[in-house]
Amino acid sequence: MGLGRIDLSDLCQAFIVDILPAGSTIVELGSGYGTKRLTKHYTVYSVEQNKSWVGFCDKSNYIHAPIIDGWYDPGILKEQLPGEYDMLIIDGPGSVGRSYFMRHIELFPNLNNIPIIVDDANRNEERILLNELSNYLGKEYSLIENDPGTAYFMP
Repeated sequence: MGLGRIDLSDLCQAFIVDILPAGSTIVELGSGYGTKRLTKHYTVYSVEQNKSWVGFCDKSNYIHAPIIDGWYDPGILKEQLPGEYDMLIIDGPGSVGRSYFMRHIELFPNLNNIPIIVDDANRNEERILLNELSNYLGKEYSLIENDPGTAYFMP
């Protein structure tokens, strides 16, 4: 989202295009206006809590996963996430709950081998998640240049 936007920043979108070959597969937690831009180059699986956003972008593969105990329904994700993907974008769930990602890390077994983007890195909850994820992966995160609202980990 960057600062004050409701989608991945232009700098983040350009960063993705720079590091990820066209045709790759992306899993995004949380969908929105940026999803349409991503589907121009990638196969996208969008995990979405809000049923009214499911299908917003007709080229994305939506996984409707309502919030249970503060995070996406893990049973739905276990069943519907693709077995392989080339990037993970953490931009949801909306409002609160992103730090709960670590409670469900087993749903994402390949994290050390793919780029991970964490949007809204300028917010407290996301900084907590970044630090926990950094400790788990044993690697530091970086901020996209000139975009303090978007952090990433490289494989």
